[in-house]
Amino acid sequence: MLSYIAGLLLFFSGAVNPTNTFEGTIELIYISQYDTTFFTYHVKKDFIRVDKLDTHHALTQATLINLTSEEIFVLSPARKMYTQIDKKIRDNNSNKNFEIIKTENSRTINHSVCYQWRVKNIERNTEISYWVKNTDFYSFDKFVHLINNVENFYEFYEKIPDSQGFFPVLVEERTLLRAEKSKLSVEKMTPKSLNDNIFKIPDNYEKVNL
Repeated sequence: MLSYIAGLLLFFSGAVNPTNTFEGTIELIYISQYDTTFFTYHVKKDFIRVDKLDTHHALTQATLINLTSEEIFVLSPARKMYTQIDKKIRDNNSNKNFEIIKTENSRTINHSVCYQWRVKNIERNTEISYWVKNTDFYSFDKFVHLINNVENFYEFYEKIPDSQGFFPVLVEERTLLRAEKSKLSVEKMTPKSLNDNIFKIPDNYEKVNL
């Protein structure tokens, strides 16, 4: 299930409609039973770009998200094309099959104290552990809601209540018998100033409708 986007990891605290203070990049690696994929998240205010790279670190896809307008665009660098993604209508009844446990377990990951949140779905034979830390990407919850329109990587995370102010540094997906299915981990997080142009669609890209 942890297919694309492996995640994203941003930062927050418990304020009401705060503005992101983090600006920079987050590098992640997603390992499944079949493949390894790299991701880079570029974060600046209410703009997020998710770059998907293959095993040779070649860019294969970019997703642009505007947290204010809630617009989502997926770009194909190889074809120089892009498409706009419509938001899905959420079914609130789908939450009933999820069991959420915010444990008191903690561990240090990349010099940060992280806490374990577990989400289980028996019907899907899946349990996902999220090791989360406090961070200053205040709109991560909204990012999760929007990126799930592209891929369902954060579908389970979206079920967790009161998650604002936390960010998953390590995501481990297993069967209910504890067999590992996939893992998403943050390799590097670099605060730095970003050029606004990376959040824009190039003029020579052609729009296609799905």
